[in-house]
Amino acid sequence: FAYAIRNLEYDLWCEDRGHTNAYGAYLIICTFFATIFGLSATRLGPWRLDAADASALANAADKVLLENI
Repeated sequence: FAYAIRNLEYDLWCEDRGHTNAYGAYLIICTFFATIFGLSATRLGPWRLDAADASALANAADKVLLENI
């Protein structure tokens, strides 16, 4: 989340600031996928997001988990 917050223009939180919105939930899904399977999160479909948004979030997860950024 820290990488995405610093480097992407997405708000990852609902209005209550205690729960993730669709962007934050997708980033969590990408993080778990890359961690568990050791594969790029870009393999995942866009879920309920625009394809470009899903790709940006998946790439952020990959950078942190697979490229150790």
